[in-house]
Amino acid sequence: MMNQKMPNFTTYSSIVGQVLAQYRKNRGLEQSDMAEKTGITQSTWSRIERGESTLTLEQLNQIANGLGISPEKIMRDITRAQETIIKEGIEIERKSTSKKLNAGAMIAAVALPALAYFIGKTFSDKDAKQEDDES
Repeated sequence: MMNQKMPNFTTYSSIVGQVLAQYRKNRGLEQSDMAEKTGITQSTWSRIERGESTLTLEQLNQIANGLGISPEKIMRDITRAQETIIKEGIEIERKSTSKKLNAGAMIAAVALPALAYFIGKTFSDKDAKQEDDES
């Protein structure tokens, strides 16, 4: 198996998408299930998970309601995931119009599994403590 060099950047939208994907997977749901629960189309949900579409505040609220959690919890988990990714030395690009990101569409296919790993690691390390804090 070839060793692939992990990209040294990602986007905030990709982090958001991976956190939401982790919520969905942790609940054993398909993208179509989330679309039904949130009122967001399946194609839009898919683009959000891939980091190709940003969320509106209305969508964030719909997603939180569909997951039965607060928008604040989602934002806290996104922040934790972001901190973990930064600790791993991955830069977070905020402008989707940068040349680096436009040329990086293929890199995203490699980066998403790595992001999922870091975000999954963040969730597994923090879930138990956070559930206790919310009780």
